Amino acid sequence: MKNCLKAVTPVFFLLAAALCAIILFPTPAKASAYGDYRFELENYEVTYDIAANCEIKVTEVMKINYLGIDSTGFYRDIPVNGGARVKDVNVEGVELLHGNTVPFEVTIQDGDFVTVDIGDRTAKYNRSETYRLTYTYCISNRTVKNGTLPLNPVGTGWDCVIKHAEVKLILPDGYESAVRYVGPKGYAASDMNFTTDMENGRLVLTTSQDNLKAYNGITFDLTFKKGAIKPYSDFTPYLFVIAAAGLIILIVLVKVLFFSKNRLTPVVNFEPPEGLDPLMMGKLIDNRVNSEDVTSLIYYWADKGYLKINFDNKYDPVLIKIKNLPPTAADYERLIFENLFKNGDSVKTSLLGNSFYVTYERATAMVNEKAKGLYSSVSIGVSILFAVIGGLLTGLAPFILALTEISGTFFYAYGFVTLIPALVLYGFAESIAYNRFKNRGKKNVIYLSLLPVIIILCSLIYALLIPSSVIPFLPKFLLCAVSLAAVCISAVIISRTPAYNKKLNEIIGFRNFIIAAEKDRLEKMLESDPQYYYRILPYAQVLNVSDIWEEKFKSLTVAPPVWAVGSSLDIFDFILINSVIRSSASGIARGMITRPSSSGSNGFHGSFGGFSGGGFGGGGGRGR
Repeated sequence: MKNCLKAVTPVFFLLAAALCAIILFPTPAKASAYGDYRFELENYEVTYDIAANCEIKVTEVMKINYLGIDSTGFYRDIPVNGGARVKDVNVEGVELLHGNTVPFEVTIQDGDFVTVDIGDRTAKYNRSETYRLTYTYCISNRTVKNGTLPLNPVGTGWDCVIKHAEVKLILPDGYESAVRYVGPKGYAASDMNFTTDMENGRLVLTTSQDNLKAYNGITFDLTFKKGAIKPYSDFTPYLFVIAAAGLIILIVLVKVLFFSKNRLTPVVNFEPPEGLDPLMMGKLIDNRVNSEDVTSLIYYWADKGYLKINFDNKYDPVLIKIKNLPPTAADYERLIFENLFKNGDSVKTSLLGNSFYVTYERATAMVNEKAKGLYSSVSIGVSILFAVIGGLLTGLAPFILALTEISGTFFYAYGFVTLIPALVLYGFAESIAYNRFKNRGKKNVIYLSLLPVIIILCSLIYALLIPSSVIPFLPKFLLCAVSLAAVCISAVIISRTPAYNKKLNEIIGFRNFIIAAEKDRLEKMLESDPQYYYRILPYAQVLNVSDIWEEKFKSLTVAPPVWAVGSSLDIFDFILINSVIRSSASGIARGMITRPSSSGSNGFHGSFGGFSGGGFGGGGGRGR
């Protein structure tokens, strides 16, 4: 598991960072306000129809004078970084040279703006055209609870002259007063140059301004009676959170109803299951072949008299062949044994480095082939299906909301980047499930506790990277957390086959004996077999209980291993021989799986109101 995590984690973070940096928030190229792309606003009429829940129906009628020879349209940037969302974006033509249909697309720029790309890029605009832009502007910022609503109907982001601007604010009940600011962002001089009137039973505030310079706008600070206005709230994004929670419930039901039959009922066994070598037992206990599984065969063969081990150098033991393996030995055993001694009847384990890994990998493939079919293929397919659905939810939610709520031209597919952490988490959860019988106590708890930590971390990253203009922070955080939890939980659906369940019952029963064996039982086993400790040792190694097995025999009289030779073992000491065995096992593992090193190296918001441009809305426009 550690090697898997070490390999996958850097890939996950590098891919996520690269994808987020390159594609998550594409920034349209800004064009100069001068030269070939120059334009001006001949007339700019802005209407804000403000509801008490701060849902504002916005209509902008813009008469554009294209002054450059290569103008193809313009960008309209609507700010959303202050707790606002934009919905139902649409552009219509009022007086157009190129017909009544206006090509437009909606994108997110830097997470701070909803950008409406208006105009046909294949056409050249060199005269006046009038557009009607409509959208719904929803303010969820909590500052409106104070009864103040700062608005920028004409934003300070226009990089052109506005020859004439008209603003109309249709107000909700509870209006008390207003202050107007005209000028660049941060300009603090206020005035009362506006009028109020009644229209269809509602109070309407109007104002106009001529010859606004580039980057100058009109801001209003509106004051209402306490409780007259409230922040906008939308339950729609939470429907995806509910769907993710429903997915978890469905996963649990599918597990209980269809994949919970083969429960383990291990029976304590004093001996390893008949016909099962330690390498295959290592594969069956956690569904993978580890280096300690392969090296366990050395001691397994030594106990059976096929080789001896010289421990003069405990970090570089010498393997000495006594006789060949019998024809009944498994094919992977013969492959490893024959390649160990292909150059003679003795071999230093240090000489295996950079070459024996090929044999190791071939043997691993043979073990995997022989042990395939441990888990129900149907359960694996269903588990993967649920994991994919969980991962897709975090991508589908922003995609669907962008398309249905913001604009039918807005295809926000970058949320699917979360399939990367979903894949990593599924593999991690699956690894925990496979290793739960081999890992002991605290280790399983630690791995299980890592899952929610990783889920929370990934959810925070997701919530920070996916624009709040598409999904607000809380529902997108919850959506990612619940969806990734569903991905992890889906791993529990994977179910063992009846044949594998039977073998695993025997293996776990044997492992339970190693853990719980009492002194008097072990003394009797040694009386009948003085080499009993060493015969069981390779199995204890692959079951991750060799330390427990050693501890149980420290107070018992154990004969020296008949297969160990070397001057350092002239005086037998049980603790010393076990220390030598542990050290040699590490050396053998390194020699067997070490690859040759490759050449080269790899490197790896603020307050609102009180000045011009300090409110919600506005933004600006720029040529392209």
